[in-house]
Amino acid sequence: MAIRRLLLAAVLLLAWSLAAEVYYQQDFSKGGIPSHHLIGIVPVEGKPEFKQAMELRSRLEPDGGKPEQGSWNARLAVPAGKPVEIDYWFCPVSGDARYGLLVNDTAGKKLVTLVWDGRRLLAADGQAGKWRPAGPLAAGEWAYIRYAVGDGGYDLYVNDMEYPVLAGVEFREEGPGTPGKIWTLGSEKGESVSRFAAIEVHDASRERAARRLLVREDFRNYSPQGKRQRIVESGSPEFPVALEVSSVKEGGKVSEGSWSFPLPGPGDAVELEVDYWFKPVAESSRYALLVNAANGKRIVTVVQEKGKLRALDGGAWVNAGAVKMNEWNRVCYRLNLLKRTFDLLVNGVPVLRDAKFRDADADAPGRLWTLGSPSENSATLFGPVTVTAATGEFPPAAVGEAPFFLHAAPSSEPQAGMELLPAGGAAKETAEVKLWRDDRNLYARFGLKAADMAKRSGGTAETDGKVWRDDCFELFLQPDRTGKAYFHWVGNAAGTLYDARCEGFVRDKSWNSGATVEVAKQADGWSALLTVPFAALGGAPAPDAVWGFNAGRENPVTSEVLSRVPMVQFHQPERFGKLCFPETGDRRTVEERTARLMENGFDLAALRGELAAMQQKLKEAVPEQLEARRAKIESAVRGAAERLAAARSFPEYARSIAECRRQLEDGEALLLDVKRIEACFVPGSAAARRGYAVLVESPMVKVKSGYGGNGSDCAGLRLSGNEYGSFQTVLLARPGQSFSGVKAELSRVTGPDGREVKGAKFASYLVEPVMTAKAAKTPEAWPDILRPGAAFKVSGGLVTLWFDLYLPAGTPAGNYAASVTVTPEGMEPVTVPVTVAATGLSLPEKASLDTAFCFADAWAKMFYGADTPPEKRRGFLRFLLDHRLEPMNLWGGGIDIGEEYLDYCAENGKAMLFLPVNEKIRDNEVKYRGLIRRYEGKLRPVFFGYDEVLAVGTPETIETRLKAMRRDYGIAKELFPEVPRLNTAAIDARLYGKVDIWCPLFDHLDMALVRERQAKGELVWWYPTDYPSAPYANFNLDSPGIDPRVIPYMTWKLGLSGLLYWGLNREWMSNSPKEAQAASQQDYRSRSVTWMTPEIQAKMARGEVHWPQIPWLPYFRSAFNQQISATNGGGNLMYPAPDWEPWASTRLKNLRDGMQDYEYFTMLKRNTEALKNGSSHPELVKRAEAALQIDDDVVAGATGYTKDPAKLLAFRDRLIDLVLETGTALNGKAN
Repeated sequence: MAIRRLLLAAVLLLAWSLAAEVYYQQDFSKGGIPSHHLIGIVPVEGKPEFKQAMELRSRLEPDGGKPEQGSWNARLAVPAGKPVEIDYWFCPVSGDARYGLLVNDTAGKKLVTLVWDGRRLLAADGQAGKWRPAGPLAAGEWAYIRYAVGDGGYDLYVNDMEYPVLAGVEFREEGPGTPGKIWTLGSEKGESVSRFAAIEVHDASRERAARRLLVREDFRNYSPQGKRQRIVESGSPEFPVALEVSSVKEGGKVSEGSWSFPLPGPGDAVELEVDYWFKPVAESSRYALLVNAANGKRIVTVVQEKGKLRALDGGAWVNAGAVKMNEWNRVCYRLNLLKRTFDLLVNGVPVLRDAKFRDADADAPGRLWTLGSPSENSATLFGPVTVTAATGEFPPAAVGEAPFFLHAAPSSEPQAGMELLPAGGAAKETAEVKLWRDDRNLYARFGLKAADMAKRSGGTAETDGKVWRDDCFELFLQPDRTGKAYFHWVGNAAGTLYDARCEGFVRDKSWNSGATVEVAKQADGWSALLTVPFAALGGAPAPDAVWGFNAGRENPVTSEVLSRVPMVQFHQPERFGKLCFPETGDRRTVEERTARLMENGFDLAALRGELAAMQQKLKEAVPEQLEARRAKIESAVRGAAERLAAARSFPEYARSIAECRRQLEDGEALLLDVKRIEACFVPGSAAARRGYAVLVESPMVKVKSGYGGNGSDCAGLRLSGNEYGSFQTVLLARPGQSFSGVKAELSRVTGPDGREVKGAKFASYLVEPVMTAKAAKTPEAWPDILRPGAAFKVSGGLVTLWFDLYLPAGTPAGNYAASVTVTPEGMEPVTVPVTVAATGLSLPEKASLDTAFCFADAWAKMFYGADTPPEKRRGFLRFLLDHRLEPMNLWGGGIDIGEEYLDYCAENGKAMLFLPVNEKIRDNEVKYRGLIRRYEGKLRPVFFGYDEVLAVGTPETIETRLKAMRRDYGIAKELFPEVPRLNTAAIDARLYGKVDIWCPLFDHLDMALVRERQAKGELVWWYPTDYPSAPYANFNLDSPGIDPRVIPYMTWKLGLSGLLYWGLNREWMSNSPKEAQAASQQDYRSRSVTWMTPEIQAKMARGEVHWPQIPWLPYFRSAFNQQISATNGGGNLMYPAPDWEPWASTRLKNLRDGMQDYEYFTMLKRNTEALKNGSSHPELVKRAEAALQIDDDVVAGATGYTKDPAKLLAFRDRLIDLVLETGTALNGKAN
């Protein structure tokens, strides 16, 4: 270690000798020390960094009076305002040694005072002389010390030159601030000996990231907590010891080790680094270091899987590079507390950038922690952990991004520029701008890359001409952000300048700013220095001023517009970023400067006023059904206002402002709903007279308690033949009233001629809620169960009815009609008109998107307590096929859905024949060949087996299963080369050549590998379990209502071939006697299932009661460890009604509608390819191909999609229109 340190010191010294100006240097080897009996030069042994030192003493007088103090000083010639670093070695030899090196400025004012109290260093901070501990130091021990002296203060480093032990220490006295003298003296208390060596004062103008050490744990003095922690030798030359965290499996149970480490608050820091050493001893070593917020929310989650790291980007798992197994790896998380993102580096290499914090509502980091494997024996080693905060510039560069878009204009040209960005993607030709100022001018230097400079040689030459038609830079400034006026400059490569004063739509180019521009051209681009006199803008900016600002580039060569701040178009001063003018030599604290800047730049007074006004409005009475929501929002608004008042740093302001805006939006939404309800019951209106209102809602809206009346008074559907459409009708009782029952009467569906449409179907359902049952979570009612019928007993002031309408295949285009008449008990009826626009198209009988949705009859038997009668089993299967899903059971061990039901299913829409692959495949060869021949042309055979072969089990059992899987899949290919083999593993090289249809989890989808395997002719499906959660779409009970419908759109967008789901009726077992026998009362209490008393549980265990006599339990138990799921609704899209009747969920209906929408993609693709083959209608083909890509604001990918049902339906209409238009272009009629 000493050799490494010596080499590092030598490298640093060489770097400084080459790059830094030295103002003073003294190694005490060549004299220059005053001749005094209390000062001397002494040799030093054991320190390779230096050979001699100055020894300074204090001596007691013979009469016992005040000690005679030795002293030493050196004058400095440092240029005014120049940042410097003062480095030296210090050793307090005796217990009474007192002073380190002291620094005064050119006027004799004290800047730095560092003392030793016998066991530690102390630094005086500020004029009040507050003493701050600066680390331990024993007598006789050398310390390497640096003062990084800047404007108004300094950072103090001790031994570690990378991280300061104290940052932002204020000068002791106020004065010029430029170091003029370094000095020291002996103790005034008694006899003392102290030594100094290798003193150097040099400039600190080189750019380097200043960091403040928050906390460090090297485990040298750590006491293990619990039997699953221990300190071990590291085996690394970098550090001597490490912490081992283990898990041990005993008697089928896992004793899981863990380690937790609290973090201090980050203060004013915007960026933190968590740097640590990580050694996964075996594949079962699962967890790296995790970061949680002070409020308990999760920030960084990184796990190790078979030598590869995976991290959560928001709620999405992403690949994050590889680590070396059983070797030390250096891992670093760079956290941006403003953007709420982190970068991940492994062994110095960035493997993940701008990953979102796992929980969107996480605040500042508060804890590091880790744990052993939750399922297997494991051991993981951790070396030194260091957490630092970025310090230095004000305001920090990070505030130049969202949400602040705040930049500073310093007093000299900055080294780094601000990138100008396109609206999406990467710029074809990049551009940047640098801003700075002096007392008279603002300067803007633009750097603009250009691939073909010949195209920039001409351009507008007329001053104030239409310069924006050329490749040009643009600058916008708004000194008075309270007004409407702002200023605009545009310049091209010819050096022509346009300037104008703008207000509203008026562009006054007669205004002359007196600005000048200097243009320079290079081979790969051009640059421009724009100089803007402050005099033309009303004078130089006042202290702490904040101006509106934006910069941009219009580039006609690449047809792109770049902007520093995201804009719809440039002339939107309300969307400008902000430019602040920090004062040189500002001595206020960072907290004070931040508060002033936020007040000036972000209208906090107005925001506080809005919050106060909203709190007052929320005190007013609201309709009864909105009272709980009002109370919740009122509390949230009050809390947001309190957190805004307590904010002290940029991240705290960012979080609190965003929270305030959200709560204000929620408050406004509530007030709007109050107005809607009041509007529904305007005195004298029909709704007021009858006591209730009727509103039509989208099926993708989950109508919950607190619904504010957002729908319309009629239903409109657009359907093809063989297609279902859905809508909801919401009944809102007048405040203070409630319903006891409701009837729904459905009319016939009639065509344009008024005649009934033969084969049309129209059905009604009551939407019933399911209460969540999550551990330590408050139960919440989610609408889901669709109870069929025409008359229902209900309660409360909110009732939702669901309606399904079906048009038969071959229905001609035209306008069709129906109606629904709802009659609440004791109230007058209301008729809701239903219009149906028939497209004239017909959807195919069999779904075009391959699916595999598991329905397990074993779970039905558990619920009903008996085998399902064959006719009822066929009813279940037909129910699923009518929802355009492929029923199967890949996990049952038999043939698909059961051999005896294959004929029925093949006749009613089933498309595939799933055959199990296991060790008996050779024994089953004859049987399989017979089935394949029997269903040739009816059902496509697919092999499946070894579910999640790479994910389930210990490393040893996984390896055993993998070996068996490769063997049996190889036999399947040998015997049946034409039959594809499906597996639910992630795409992995160990399975190459064995799998023909890949089916990874949603969050294990690697699109680069997807395209690679597709290029080889293989297919890729995907599937969710009850995970992943948001930002992924899923089928869970509390997933957004649009999720099931949008998943088929995502499947098309990603170019995938199929969708698998592991369970349609998984929760039937959880609502059976078996669950009541297995569960404890603690299981129910922890999930707030308060209705499950011991008496009801006993009855349920005996099979005497079950749903719907008692509420539905929306969880399942893991097949692997019997743990209750953390999610609700996963693997369950239907409910078991009496007499083996299936009841649908709202999620199943929306999935069916998404499957129907998928057919329009296949139709449009077929038509488009036919048009392309005919080389006709190029403009139509272009529009069709664009639609087939799906607009990113509708579906961007696996985690980005609209939550607005209206937007999705508008895109569906566009698809249908294009199918009709392309069909007409092909055949003269729509098809």
